[in-house]
Amino acid sequence: MSIAAQKVLSDAKALSPDEMRVLLRDISEVLEDLEDAEDAERVLGEIVRGETTTSTLDEVMKSLGITDADLDR
Repeated sequence: MSIAAQKVLSDAKALSPDEMRVLLRDISEVLEDLEDAEDAERVLGEIVRGETTTSTLDEVMKSLGITDADLDR
């Protein structure tokens, strides 16, 4: 284990249970954001390669029978 990793682990051991919960929640959120970014890159690649298509909001609304009045916008 690197010296930096040992320092971080040492600091983490000193956290209170509440601080540890916050840290773990924050780590979880970062991991979810990374997964979202990977998904976005994958889908963008599919679009660029012509493997998938996109639709405008108006096209989707029309296909679902949703009007502006339904959205209250």
